[in-house]
Amino acid sequence: MPTPLFRQLYAGLREAILSTGLHVVGWLPPRRGDRLASQHIQRQGVDTPPLSAYHLAPPQRSGLVLGYAGVEPQAIRTAVEHIARALS
Repeated sequence: MPTPLFRQLYAGLREAILSTGLHVVGWLPPRRGDRLASQHIQRQGVDTPPLSAYHLAPPQRSGLVLGYAGVEPQAIRTAVEHIARALS
């Protein structure tokens, strides 16, 4: 049975994780189009929306939105391998 200290530490850890967000941006090299990169990655079975899809005007940098909420660590590793293959 969890102790009060364990519960307190877990609550703090949970809050820290949730406050960091559920997505990160994977920046692309200059002049690499995020829409085309996203399409290549989609063909590998990984959904990485282009950052430009969230902007009203073209963003200054190209990037991909990488969601990790509810994804197991091994699935993240596999997705990263697919992304690397699609972008190489």
